[in-house]
Amino acid sequence: MTIASGYGTETCDPKVYGVDMRLIDLLTRERTTTSLDGASKDDVLRHLAELLCEGRPELSAESVLKALSEREDLASTGIGSGVGVPHGRVAALDQVLVALAVHKRGVDFAAPDG
Repeated sequence: MTIASGYGTETCDPKVYGVDMRLIDLLTRERTTTSLDGASKDDVLRHLAELLCEGRPELSAESVLKALSEREDLASTGIGSGVGVPHGRVAALDQVLVALAVHKRGVDFAAPDG
């Protein structure tokens, strides 16, 4: 039900989430890139949506982009130090998907640290 794009190897507290979830176990080669492109936050979200749909024919990049954009409209998912964690919910999913993407030049996500 949840789509997240971000990074890390921390284990989520099973007392909170009910499962032992390690991000490293959720990443796949198909949903990982070190050459994310795009000149704006919207471009980056579009590329992330496409990346998250890799190998998932039941998903459409449009529905994932809509979920990421709607969440981003609530408040920036830029957390500072050049890191953003865009995420959202898609009804067609019954599991967590994670993508890892690096943008070499960076894109303004209106993070608290500017």
